[in-house]
Amino acid sequence: GPVGCGGGGGGGVAHSAPARKSVRIPQELWTWDGSRDASAFSDYQDPLQRFEAINGGAPPELSGAGGKAGAGKVAGAAGGRLRRLGVLDLHFQSTRTAQVVLDALLAPEVAAVASAAQQEGTRPCVWVVTGTGHHTGTKTHVRAGALYDSVEAYLSEGSYDFAYGTDRNGHSGAFAVYPWF
Repeated sequence: GPVGCGGGGGGGVAHSAPARKSVRIPQELWTWDGSRDASAFSDYQDPLQRFEAINGGAPPELSGAGGKAGAGKVAGAAGGRLRRLGVLDLHFQSTRTAQVVLDALLAPEVAAVASAAQQEGTRPCVWVVTGTGHHTGTKTHVRAGALYDSVEAYLSEGSYDFAYGTDRNGHSGAFAVYPWF
């Protein structure tokens, strides 16, 4: 099933809300996955192919549900594995390409976790992982945290119900996006 969403969160968080809702990010989302290969950033110009190369192919729950990852079928994508339902890891995407990925995948992913949660009786969410940007070097054209800020704006402008994911040290680098019930 999908990765857990923990307690709290939700509640129609808006970009300018004075009190930001937050939820603890599951540790498994912070654990570096050795199958992430930074060469995918330059090897795949198509954002969806890059996403699949990093994350793996669409999970079975998304087959026929409108999931568009796999449209290009990347040979050897993430070691031939399928990605986890409920996790959209945007590492190695730019602010521009992340929007392409979210436009194609977020709504079908939210629908799939909502369906899975109804069967399991749990609170569903999709984890959109951006990272904190602290690995971004100072001698680069990329501003640390730019992807995080871009995704936050995307979710706010799209009126998504979301919470800010924080790790055990209080750092944000992901968002928990909840279905519209």
